[in-house]
Amino acid sequence: MAYEPGLVDALLERIRADSARTVLTPAVELASLVPGGTDAVEVLEECAEDDIKMMRGTRDLYFFSELSMTEPYARHLYRLAEKDPVRLIAETTRDESKTYPRPTPVSTFDDSPFSMTKAEIDAAISKMAFDPEYADIHTVKASNEDVYLYSATYLTEAHAAGLAEWASVGEKENP
Repeated sequence: MAYEPGLVDALLERIRADSARTVLTPAVELASLVPGGTDAVEVLEECAEDDIKMMRGTRDLYFFSELSMTEPYARHLYRLAEKDPVRLIAETTRDESKTYPRPTPVSTFDDSPFSMTKAEIDAAISKMAFDPEYADIHTVKASNEDVYLYSATYLTEAHAAGLAEWASVGEKENP
């Protein structure tokens, strides 16, 4: 389909500019760039270049450009945009347990891009404990009391505990 001259470029430029600022572009925000009766998502599905990626959430569709944002970082931003702290923490923990493999320090969620409060983190972890969907998410503590999360799907308790101890204590004592 032929679109208004410059429309595709305007959409791509907006997504790339947002990604360069380390933010996702929600589809709802692209609507203002297209003339009435035209669907920005349809335009992008048809005409986007290879660097433009889409993630489908329950709240919206989100776009980013791989030219300036990695897919794992975009996933973190996507999870934040979906405003589901329990799922955010669980999926981040699963990713780290599977990909690296390592447990995730609970303190990770204090930092950017998450910037969650201690109360939000504690509430999310408490909810996970009672929801069968998150039965694979467990906690371990290092000897210095640092708390870590891990997915039992990818790490055993002993492996997670050993890695947590090394990250919190061993690395600091053995520079």
